[in-house]
Parts: sequence; structure tokens; C-alpha cells
Amino acid sequence: MKKFKFSLQKVLEYNTHIQRREKEILAVMRAEYNELEGQLAQLMSEYELNRMNYLNKCIKGTSINNIAVMLIYIEMIKKKMKNLKKTMEEKKLLIDKQIDKLVQVSKEKTTTEKLREGKYEQYRACERKSEEKFIEEFIAYINSAVE
Repeated sequence: MKKFKFSLQKVLEYNTHIQRREKEILAVMRAEYNELEGQLAQLMSEYELNRMNYLNKCIKGTSINNIAVMLIYIEMIKKKMKNLKKTMEEKKLLIDKQIDKLVQVSKEKTTTEKLREGKYEQYRACERKSEEKFIEEFIAYINSAVE
């Protein structure tokens, strides 16, 4: 009997390629998001350090100019944190969209794989019937040759 050939094999290979590519894109996005989280943690530490420094200087006493400069710097850090959080939210939305895209591609691939499995089972059933028919004919031939 002829070898099994799935007519949609190219589609399955394409879906596998697309799925792999979408996973790579998602991994890059998550790495970027993790980097943003690290930057935010660093900014928060810097903010807390400068805020404590500001409070200590206020308690001990310092010039108005120093206090003003410290407050401006602290506000600048706050703005950076706010902008970074906004960027992180946008990145999170992009990640969610990418996850949805990956799920859709995975569904398409799974559907094609299930179709391939079904076709392969049909092929195996036909192959078994063909072998059974061959055996029956062989036995019938041997029985007729013996008589």
C-alpha cells in the first residue's frame, strides 16, 4: 500500500512556524516588560532614598536652595515613575494581545493536527483491510491449490 501523505502537511508546517514565531515575539515582549519592572524598582528605591535624605536634611536643617533642588529632583523621579508605569500598562496590553494571537494560532495548529490524526487513522484502517483481504485471498489460493 502507498505511504501515508497528509494533504494539509504544508499548512501544518506553516502553523508550526507561525506558532514558534509568535512564541518568540511573546518572549521578547515579556523580557521587555521584566526590564521595565526592574527599572521601576530601581526608580522606587531611588525615590525612597532621596525622600529619606530630604526628610533628614529638613530635620537637621539646610538651606532653602538645597531643599528646593531636592524637591525638584524628587518630583522628577515621581514623573519618571508615572511615565514608566504608563509604559508598562501599554506593554501589558500588547502582551495580552500577543497571548490572544498565540492562542488563536495554537488552536488552528491543533485543529490541523487533529485532522491529520483522523486521516492517519483512516489510512491505517484501510491498510488493515487491505492486509486482511490479501491474507484471505492467499489462504483461499492455498486451499484451492491443495485440493
